[in-house]
Amino acid sequence: MPVLPRSWSRVGWAIESLKEHMMSWFLEEQHRFAQGRKGTWTLMSSMVMRQKQSAGILGILQLGTTLGRYNTDKEESLSMSSSLETIRLYDPIPGLPKWTGESERQLQVGDQSLIIPPRTMVLPSLMALHTLPRYWGDDSIVWRPSRWIISPSSVECEGPIDLGAQLEKESLLVPLKGTYFPWSEGQRNCPGKKFAQVEFVAVMANLFRDHCAQPVPLPRETQDRARQRLFDVVNDSELRLLLQVPDPSRVSICWDRREIERFRMVEKMV
Repeated sequence: MPVLPRSWSRVGWAIESLKEHMMSWFLEEQHRFAQGRKGTWTLMSSMVMRQKQSAGILGILQLGTTLGRYNTDKEESLSMSSSLETIRLYDPIPGLPKWTGESERQLQVGDQSLIIPPRTMVLPSLMALHTLPRYWGDDSIVWRPSRWIISPSSVECEGPIDLGAQLEKESLLVPLKGTYFPWSEGQRNCPGKKFAQVEFVAVMANLFRDHCAQPVPLPRETQDRARQRLFDVVNDSELRLLLQVPDPSRVSICWDRREIERFRMVEKMV
C-alpha cells in the first residue's frame, strides 16, 4: 500500500522535469550567445551573461550548495547580502506556525527538557529572533548588509592590491543554526528558496551594475534627510496579508547612471 496519496506521486516527476527544463533552457541561451545571436532577455539570459564573468550564479543553482559556501564577485556578494539583510528585518511573514500533531513533542533547550502538549500550535517570532542582539550585535535593528560579508581578516602584501584575489576570498556569513530561517528550516523548508536567491541576485546585480537609486528630496530637504525619510516609511510597514508598506508613494525614487568608467579607472589604480 502506498504511504503517500496517489496524487503526490507526480511530485518527484515534476521536480526532475523542472531541473531538466531549466538546464535545457540554460544550454539553449548559452548556444545563442556562442553563435553571436541576441538572447531572449529573460532571467536565464542574465544568468548566462553573468556566468561568463563569474560562476557565482551557477553555484547557487547547485542543489547541494548551502548559504555561504560559494564565492561571488562584488556585485553578487552585495546583492545577496542585501537580500538576506532585508529579509532579516522585513520578513513578509511574522512567524512560522508549527503543529505538534496528535502526540507530545520534546524540545531540548540548553539543559532544560521541555514537553509541548499534543495538538498545540507553536508560532516562533521571526522578527524577535532575527533582531536579537545576542546573535546580531548591538546594531541588530539597523539595515547593514555588510554584516553578511566576511572579508579576509588581514592581508599583508607589497605593491598593488589584487582586488580580484581579495574578492575571491570573501564569503557569506552562515548564521548559527536556529537563528535565521525566513524560508523555514529542515525538511519542510521553502522549495523555492534557491530559485528566489538566484532571481534576486540576477535582477539586482543587473539593475545596479550601471545605475544607483536615490530618494528624491523634498524642497529644501538634504539628501541625508531624504534617506532617513525613506527608512521611516519602510519601518512604518504593517502586516496585511503579508508585511507591506502602507503608502510607498510618500517617497519617490530616482535612478541615476553611475560614473562607471571613472570607477573602473580608480579600481585599476588601487
